[in-house]
Amino acid sequence: MQFQPSTCLNPFSETGFRDAARRRLHAEPPVHTRPATAAGPSDFDLNPEILAESSFDSAARAAAVLVPVVKRPELSLLFTQRTDHLPAHAGQIAFPGGKTNENDASPLATALREAHEEIGLDPSLVEEQ
Repeated sequence: MQFQPSTCLNPFSETGFRDAARRRLHAEPPVHTRPATAAGPSDFDLNPEILAESSFDSAARAAAVLVPVVKRPELSLLFTQRTDHLPAHAGQIAFPGGKTNENDASPLATALREAHEEIGLDPSLVEEQ
């Protein structure tokens, strides 16, 4: 798709961001070329050499993240930094989120639960796009 300034909202305005987020979130999911036995996209898609070098053999688990867009004078993204002593993803900058629990009703429920646990975000303050 080619950028057409006359028909596009300013993507850096709140309205433009909301419009872009709605279009992306409601688009068809991307097609991945991983083997049929894979659980879906993972960190290893971006760094396949890590998988080849590791002894990681546990099955992938479903997870979800929240992309917290904070309305201030300008829109801001909120990130967390994982602690350095964790067994996975230590020290990484990330959105709040994590693995799905069996009592999570949906990926959204997982993301909201994890954001509440990690940054104390009240789920009632979240606007779903």
